[in-house]
Amino acid sequence: MRTLEQNAREIVHRWQYVIDKLSNNVFFMVVLSRVVNPVQANATTIQASFNSLYLGGIEGSMPMMDAKFPDLGLKRENCVEMSWVKPILYFVGNPLDAPLESLLDRTIFATRSTKFIGKFKASRSETSSSPRGDCFIGWRWRWLFGRRDVRLGYGDFSKPRISPN
Repeated sequence: MRTLEQNAREIVHRWQYVIDKLSNNVFFMVVLSRVVNPVQANATTIQASFNSLYLGGIEGSMPMMDAKFPDLGLKRENCVEMSWVKPILYFVGNPLDAPLESLLDRTIFATRSTKFIGKFKASRSETSSSPRGDCFIGWRWRWLFGRRDVRLGYGDFSKPRISPN
């Protein structure tokens, strides 16, 4: 996670030019949200959270990210290896140590999903087949500063995930 004060804007801008060059074994998204500024009292800032799923081990993901996106500064302790179904628990708001059987309980699933959104009243995902310019990113950051309880997610949904062969 990075805030504006930790050069988040520059890293998000760079992220746009990196995602389509990563392996098809990677899904990599960024979520922008307005948060309380950890440095300045009674102020807010924008936080960029970088989330990814890599089909493989840390031994494969770390060298790739170091080579393709060194600006992110990914460290081994930022990575968690897990079975393929565990990320679903995470993305719907369950703790990573939750039993897999919790996915069968639709009531809890709906509650967790709402809880994951938490204080956010709106959540939106956007995709683009080409990088957005810096003006667009700046506009989104200014837009977020004017909103409460909103987050924006950006991901590379354009590249194929399954080989046609």
